[in-house]
Amino acid sequence: MRILKDIKMGIVNSRKLLLVLSLLSLISFSHSATLNIYGVSEEKKEEYYAELEPRLDYILQREASPWRADDAAFLLKRVMIRRGFPDVVVDWKLPGANIIDLQVIPGVQYLFGDIVSQETTAISQEELKEYFLQPLVEREAVRIKDAPYIEDYVEKGTVNVKNYLKSRGYWNAAVSVSDKNTDQDKKTINITLDVDAGNLLTLSQPRYEGTKKEDIARFTPNIQELTNQPATTQNINLIKRGVEKYYEDNGYQLAKMTMRTKHSNTSTQLNFVIKSGAQYRVNVIIVEGVEKTKPRRISRYFRRQEGKNYDQAEIDRIVTRIVQTGGFKGVIVKPEPIPGTDLLNLHVRVRETKAKRFRSYVGFGNFEGYIIGGGYSDSNFNGDLRKLYYGAEFSGRGLLGELGINEPRIFNTPLDANARMYLIDRYNEGYDVRKFGLESSLTWSPSQSYLTRFYANVELGASATDSLTNAELGPSGYLVSRFGVEQTVDFRNNRLSPSDGFHGRVLLESGAINGDVGTGFFRAELESSYRYSINEENQLSGRFLYSALRPEETNDLPIDVRLFSGGVNTQRAYTERELGPQSASGDPLGGEAYWVGSLEYIRSFSSLVQGVIFLDAGQLYTELGDFTLGDPSYAAGLGIRIDLPIGPVRLEYGHNLNRQSGERNGTFHFSIGASF
Repeated sequence: MRILKDIKMGIVNSRKLLLVLSLLSLISFSHSATLNIYGVSEEKKEEYYAELEPRLDYILQREASPWRADDAAFLLKRVMIRRGFPDVVVDWKLPGANIIDLQVIPGVQYLFGDIVSQETTAISQEELKEYFLQPLVEREAVRIKDAPYIEDYVEKGTVNVKNYLKSRGYWNAAVSVSDKNTDQDKKTINITLDVDAGNLLTLSQPRYEGTKKEDIARFTPNIQELTNQPATTQNINLIKRGVEKYYEDNGYQLAKMTMRTKHSNTSTQLNFVIKSGAQYRVNVIIVEGVEKTKPRRISRYFRRQEGKNYDQAEIDRIVTRIVQTGGFKGVIVKPEPIPGTDLLNLHVRVRETKAKRFRSYVGFGNFEGYIIGGGYSDSNFNGDLRKLYYGAEFSGRGLLGELGINEPRIFNTPLDANARMYLIDRYNEGYDVRKFGLESSLTWSPSQSYLTRFYANVELGASATDSLTNAELGPSGYLVSRFGVEQTVDFRNNRLSPSDGFHGRVLLESGAINGDVGTGFFRAELESSYRYSINEENQLSGRFLYSALRPEETNDLPIDVRLFSGGVNTQRAYTERELGPQSASGDPLGGEAYWVGSLEYIRSFSSLVQGVIFLDAGQLYTELGDFTLGDPSYAAGLGIRIDLPIGPVRLEYGHNLNRQSGERNGTFHFSIGASF
């Protein structure tokens, strides 16, 4: 009973406490002050309220008083000074009813005007203004042309200009304000700086303490080209990074290094103190964090490192290859030295991702018509980091279905194996074709710039027509077997949306056709392109493509094995496959050789939108012996490209400059992907 009584008393006391707190809250609320601002526009008033609100909470949640009103006036004055009103006056009064009135006399709003100096060798007038106003622009989130005059930023801007000159190699630079004048007409305050850049210092030969002469001899060639170059911050950091990287890449995991700079009147001396510590070799690989993946499928990537000196650069490359399998969100390698030895273990910590994915998509192309597709992929099939995929695509041209599997890192080398099975049911101008095929390939990619692909393919095909003759169609039932090699070099700065660099490709293929008739053939294709950035807004690009097919018997070549040209990625005055010889019904017949040359001028209007002017030339020939560069078909055109994560969306029109009888004037093209 006593316990029940205590509980009841506790409940009563709690209710009393809640009542007291509620009354205090009401009393506090009843004493909250109201703030009014006068002397500025309603628009500006809302801006000031929003900026002051967080700092006025402690004032407005209490009863109005002289010292609280004075604090509110002080805070508003600081806000307006930071908006370029150096002479602002803010008065307060307490009209009663728990109200604080602030009366503002803004005065003139001044902006920073010209920022100039007599020194123009080390720094241009544009750079001078940019770096002087940089602290203000970044801190106050304003544009340079709208930068309000705030006295505090005069000194900060002066220091920033000085630091910029130092970063460019003028380590003895001195910068000060020599004059400030007010332009009453423009309402700006102009600043004149006295800039003494001094000499541009150069980097002398670095000095090293505490390291072996043989180590110095090994890493010196990597940084030697920077000696006698300007002592810019970038060059100094490159030298420092070059020395650090040597020790990282050669197993010195406990190396410690300090660098000091000494500036004279003409040069900069870098002094390194290095304690290299032990040089470690890789002992064993320990995989952590796996749930689905078999650890040996990860450790095999590192197997060749066992027993070798720890190489950070090679480890980074291996990590990149593992992530590219698509099975992991991230991979972290932590080297852990074994005490008392020169060995270390590699702890490979992985974070697995959702490897199984379903995808679907819809689209439209001016040649394909509607496009609907979908599929499934598993980047970590059976925990072996093999990729299994299958999918289907329906379009206005027919059906494509495929099933495949990819095996990365054959024999622990940069060699990938791929096998796939596919089915094609397609409707082309003049004929329909159904194909079932099997293909296997080996891809060797020692780096991102080089790729070699070996492949073999067997394909069973059947074609039918309502408008072509038997001679034009060629064999209607056939079995094609191919094997070939393709070599690609890619030095473009971006594969999806390149703006600079060279790309080249060579393909050699040998095959045989069996069925109603039999013949062998040889195919060769050469493609090269180069992109050059004139500046950030303007680019030039050029491309040449040649493709040739030499059959033993021309008449025994099925129409779907022939070469076709025309379209968004070849000669843009024509629709897909339209260039070259045609049947009496106006359907393209293809041929044994074609070439395409293209020039483009690309202008960037923003980070996403580009305009393009292009000129294409090319021709397709019925027989290889007819090939010549002397009778091209020309196209000139314009286009718009929108840069998206999936690649550039292209809308282009190509005009036929030497239209033949029966040909169209030009063609619109819509596609996704780089032009070449």
